Amino acid sequence: MLQIQRGLIIISSVCIIYLVIIWLSSIKLIVHHSPLYKINENEYFKNCIKSKHSWIRCTKYLNLISNQKIISLDSYSQRWPPSSVTYLIDERLHSFNLALHFSLAHNATDSKDEDLYNKFADMVSNSYKQEELLTGMEPEYMGSNSTDYSRFPQNLNFSKPIYDIQNAIPIHTKPINNPEMFALRVPKSVCRPYYNELIPNLIVIIKSSVYNFEYRDRARRTFMQKKLWPNFSVQFVFVLGIPMENESNSFRFDGNTYVLDTKWWRFSKHYGSSKWPFVKQLSLEADLYDDLLIGSFHDTYYNLTKKMIFCLRWLSAFCPKQVPLYLFIDDDYDLVPKNVITFYDNNTEDYLRNMNGGYIRSSRTVFRPMVDETSSVWAMTVKEFPWISYPPYYHGLTYVIGASLVHRLAIASAFVKEIRIDDAYLGILFNKLNITLVHLNIIGPSLTKKDIMSGGINVHHKISKRIMNWSSGLDPIRIQMKLYKQSVELTIKSICIKINNLNHLQYLRNYTICSYNKLEEITQSKIIWMNFIYQSKFIHHHYDYLKQITITNSFTHFMFFYNQNDQIQHNNNNTILLDLKIHYNIRYDNRIIYHFNDDYSMKNESYINHRILTRNEIVEPVTFILMEHHPKQFNVTEALQAISSGLSLNEIPCNNNDLIAIRLPKRTCDPCSRTKNVHLVVIVKSCVYCFEQRVFARKTYMNKDMWKNFRVQLVFTGGLPTPNETNTYHFDGFMTTPTIDAMQLSSKHDVSKWSAVKILSNESKIYDDMLIGAFHDTYFNLTTKMMLSLRWATNFCISQSPLFLFIDDD
Repeated sequence: MLQIQRGLIIISSVCIIYLVIIWLSSIKLIVHHSPLYKINENEYFKNCIKSKHSWIRCTKYLNLISNQKIISLDSYSQRWPPSSVTYLIDERLHSFNLALHFSLAHNATDSKDEDLYNKFADMVSNSYKQEELLTGMEPEYMGSNSTDYSRFPQNLNFSKPIYDIQNAIPIHTKPINNPEMFALRVPKSVCRPYYNELIPNLIVIIKSSVYNFEYRDRARRTFMQKKLWPNFSVQFVFVLGIPMENESNSFRFDGNTYVLDTKWWRFSKHYGSSKWPFVKQLSLEADLYDDLLIGSFHDTYYNLTKKMIFCLRWLSAFCPKQVPLYLFIDDDYDLVPKNVITFYDNNTEDYLRNMNGGYIRSSRTVFRPMVDETSSVWAMTVKEFPWISYPPYYHGLTYVIGASLVHRLAIASAFVKEIRIDDAYLGILFNKLNITLVHLNIIGPSLTKKDIMSGGINVHHKISKRIMNWSSGLDPIRIQMKLYKQSVELTIKSICIKINNLNHLQYLRNYTICSYNKLEEITQSKIIWMNFIYQSKFIHHHYDYLKQITITNSFTHFMFFYNQNDQIQHNNNNTILLDLKIHYNIRYDNRIIYHFNDDYSMKNESYINHRILTRNEIVEPVTFILMEHHPKQFNVTEALQAISSGLSLNEIPCNNNDLIAIRLPKRTCDPCSRTKNVHLVVIVKSCVYCFEQRVFARKTYMNKDMWKNFRVQLVFTGGLPTPNETNTYHFDGFMTTPTIDAMQLSSKHDVSKWSAVKILSNESKIYDDMLIGAFHDTYFNLTTKMMLSLRWATNFCISQSPLFLFIDDD
């Protein structure tokens, strides 16, 4: 009996000890982890790429576990960031799992915010369908027009859960966006968690598409060179996902289909349905450069938000806490090392640690999908995002975030519902955390050489390859013009320009723009006037220009000869004319793009196959279709920057005919005068025959006594009359006959219009306040008149006046 009791006691003791061990294990008081330095964190990725079969098996498994919305409540760590990254090792993959690990209270409940939000979105969506389609008005109830985004899940006071998670305090609300997120490949040279001898000043995160090897290679050969960062420690990492077998460019969201016709899809098709050959290339790149951070998600445009969350989690958990600042940049942009260092050194470490900054988008409108429209990659349905605008957010091309904010953003992302637009999602995170965005002038989508010289830190690679010398990091190359300084500088000195005279080259010396007045010259006699009109055809498409050697400024005063007819009795010399045509340098290589088919494409594609004026789901008029297909569709901003900086253009302008000024006003923006700068220049758009209206203006508001203690200059702009004028015009096969006052005034003068042009010449000579161009002054040439005014103001007035006021002569 005693032996039986002893046996029972022993068995009971063993059972109790076993149960205690199980209990301790369940609360993670007994957890065994190998020392991190003994773990090969990239082992899973290496095993996956051993063969094509293993790679396919891995991607299927990753898809399976990544589709889980939230990880198991069990966790190795009770805080974030974890005290050691060993707590992030997932035993299933032997890889780091960047899903947040934290303690939940025993009474923690699932969030009801998403259900409430779905009901809210349904109600707003129904209101759009039922009311707005009838009234054309946007619904103003339910908050869709407001800037209160608290309804967007989750509706929390984020300060509390962030504080609790950072301090290992159990939270009472479960997160809604905390899926499995594995780091398949981590760079050993960046944020090495167990070798922190070197603490960098800055970590640069380059958001890269998985197929953009060329962009990554260019970055390594340019701004990532160590020699460009003297006495400054910086580390770089490319963040990307993985390709998938049998990729498609068709995606469905909320019942809508979107088709991506992007560079990503073109590269994907290039490698075929099986991505195994590319994966081997990716593996070699990772081993060779050791600067790739590869996540377990499918690398597509619509997973950019996942890529951003993955990046925030990795930085928060892995990177040394001493690093004060992180810089995020797209892989098609370059950094200017010298300016980045200057920006960093001009701020204290405490400020950098808590700062954020970038280029704030001016337009935050939520694009809605259109019926049968599949190419709008940014479109969001009303049910997906019921508001008509996003919170303020940065353009994703470049922005900076302090280390303290990165931790908060990484945690907040687990409690904020995902949307596909990553830039807008980051703006929502900032909004939820009540963080004010800071616009930085040194960051922009299309900074020029002038901006870079003023401290700009990012530049698009198409621009940087023209203006950056990566052996030194800043010296410009291939500059063919001097930067625009002050237009007044080019007027006092004599102009000596190489010119083209139809048959032979000549040089013109000792000719100053101060004495320029061709109107008086061509109105010396009726025969000279008639010959000028008929032979020159108003100087359109009759001259070949030399490639310019010396350029005075960006919109060059280019003088060229007009060879008069031998029948002219009293003046058979060459006449010099002032052309306000924009002059530019063309790249004479295989990169030139001629858009001669723009008009054809517009007529045969845009205006026939597309509805020009239509309405989207919320009945907003959609006019951008017209803009996209109107000639000419290219990046105007880049062209402006190239011309203003003297860089070469890849594309020939389709609307840059000769624009001749035959009379300049000496009383307004006179380049040869030492008059002080003025407060305002008033440009009066005037009909050539409106003599009485100009006289009235001079007697009334143009009287100097009306502008006491205020410096103002005024100028009339106009064209020339033309012999045998008619009021019938043909455009695209249609005839129009406008009935306007100008035609009635035209009929008062003879057919040749000699009397009118003589009066015009005397008027301009007496008052000296007229800018006259060599174009037919008609109602349908008002656009030409406007262009003449803008070109003249750009060349002669920019340095003298801060503001221009345009007004009609009536």
